[in-house]
Amino acid sequence: MGEKDRGEAVRLALSELDALTAGRLDYCERMISGPPWLSWALCASEAARSKLRSWFERTPRPWPSPGAPELFKTLHFTGSKGLLEWLAKLLPELPPPVVEYAVEKISFLGVGFDVRGWCGARPDLGDRPFFIALSGDGQPHDLLNTALHEIAHGWLMTEPVPDQVAGGAYWHRTVFDTPLEILRPKEDAEFLAIAKEKRRDLARNERIAEALMLEWCNAIKKK
Repeated sequence: MGEKDRGEAVRLALSELDALTAGRLDYCERMISGPPWLSWALCASEAARSKLRSWFERTPRPWPSPGAPELFKTLHFTGSKGLLEWLAKLLPELPPPVVEYAVEKISFLGVGFDVRGWCGARPDLGDRPFFIALSGDGQPHDLLNTALHEIAHGWLMTEPVPDQVAGGAYWHRTVFDTPLEILRPKEDAEFLAIAKEKRRDLARNERIAEALMLEWCNAIKKK
């Protein structure tokens, strides 16, 4: 396939994925044209498709990924050096646009391996919209799944506005764990509407992140 034909195939694949997620085509495990890492799961949200199109428009072939030594220097990472080394070796296994996005848009915090904890000035997150925390404790398989799952979230989710901050543990437990059956329909209507919307969003985000994580895991295991 020539360069022009391959580029057209990628554009057609993205168009097809738009139709799939809009419900205009049946969802099935269909092969699509383009680079081997281009898949439905990679484009399963509007935000992901926007990021991918932007990357294709500004990135010429052959779409190389940086190696572990370069990523060790460029990842925005605070914490365990051993966990940073592990992450720098993992990322080149992922699609090039995801690797670039992780370097430019995600800050990482890692504990475990050789660091259990510390106290110091707060890390400078710069203008990166996402923050991922990872624990090196536990089994390697668990760490792999967790890291890929959280990176998938970063890729698939819409970037928060600059002044948006994450809700604390109390907010999270209140919105997501309060039994809805104990709420009063009239008095608690506003909270009930917020909780239902947040829970729907969470369920969908978890499903598509899990699908992308499993796809990446299977690709890594085949190598």
